Amino acid sequence: MFHKFVVDVLFWLHMAVILFGVFMGLLFSFPIVLLIIGVHRTQFLIFHDCLISKLQKRLHGIPLGTHFLQFAVVKMFGKEISERQAKQIDYTLLGLTLVIALLNSFVI
Repeated sequence: MFHKFVVDVLFWLHMAVILFGVFMGLLFSFPIVLLIIGVHRTQFLIFHDCLISKLQKRLHGIPLGTHFLQFAVVKMFGKEISERQAKQIDYTLLGLTLVIALLNSFVI
């Protein structure tokens, strides 16, 4: 019971981090957003995965070899997506983050 609670908390924490990441350009300047994106992407180079995803996989909350976004789409919408589609969503979220940060820095 407690294990399921921890896995669920990690899932929603991960979703909150993604949501915050997309809209962080409303709070931070463009250079800070770029720095945060750089730090976030560096974890993939060092650890070959997101640290929250690694913890979720260690707790068997996400199957090994599954991208978090694949798992999230199944959990939230009941639809399977490929790894390629997960990467497309990932880069779309990254692009939205940059667009929001740019608009906030130069327009607003």
